[in-house]
Amino acid sequence: MESGRTLPLIRQADPDVYLLKLFLRGSGKVWHENHRTDVQPGGFLLLDSSLPYRFQLSDHNGLAETLVVQVPRGQLALPSGQIDRPISMPFHSRDGVGAVFHSYLVELMKQADDYGGTANNALSTATLHLLNAMFGQWLDGPYEYDDQPGALLAQIHLFIEQRLGDPGLTPDVIAATHQISTRHLHRIFRHEGVGIAGWIRRRRLENCRRDLTDPQLRSQSVHGIAKRWGFSDGAHFSRLFRTTFGMPPGAYRRSALRPDGGRGLSSH
Repeated sequence: MESGRTLPLIRQADPDVYLLKLFLRGSGKVWHENHRTDVQPGGFLLLDSSLPYRFQLSDHNGLAETLVVQVPRGQLALPSGQIDRPISMPFHSRDGVGAVFHSYLVELMKQADDYGGTANNALSTATLHLLNAMFGQWLDGPYEYDDQPGALLAQIHLFIEQRLGDPGLTPDVIAATHQISTRHLHRIFRHEGVGIAGWIRRRRLENCRRDLTDPQLRSQSVHGIAKRWGFSDGAHFSRLFRTTFGMPPGAYRRSALRPDGGRGLSSH
């Protein structure tokens, strides 16, 4: 499979973004300024939408898949003298921040339909922070980008997403796992506009709402779904759900799965 950008296409329309490609399956080749770059599965490739290139994706056992992150120009926090270096240059995700970012993007893609509102804004910020931290680590030289709070926040978001079903997921546990104080953890989340406990609660509720409106999970009880996402007290869960989404979970489910197929429900 081939794709690319030519000068006529660029003149016609240019979104003025950087394109970060993560190769999930299959390998790739890109031709840029008469130079060919090869990328293996698990690798990253950074391209500039304002520069011409030709891209070829090769399958692996009949499968080829990439994940693309568009970054508006100016939000990749590297000086112009440094930003020219990574264009069409491959980066690995075997260790360091690259490995964290790889896991983060894959998890984000799996649950993309479940985010909205405050979560979208916070995750966009965390993605940019982690991307900048990744390039800061790779482009070590006279310039070093150091955004430890942002990279740490992205790691914490990923840690939380992977453990939402654990009722023992508390700020103290999260802080200890990431070798920071609980006070520092609360300070990091203060910039997100919601406390860490509120963030965890909201993400659990959003997952419960998703499962309650899934026809394939119709046979599972409301309490069972709540328990799966870390709510051990059914009455407490019902109160939180009603406060957040405007009706009790059972009524919400019946309305979403009524025979006429009407769904149209949204959070408040």
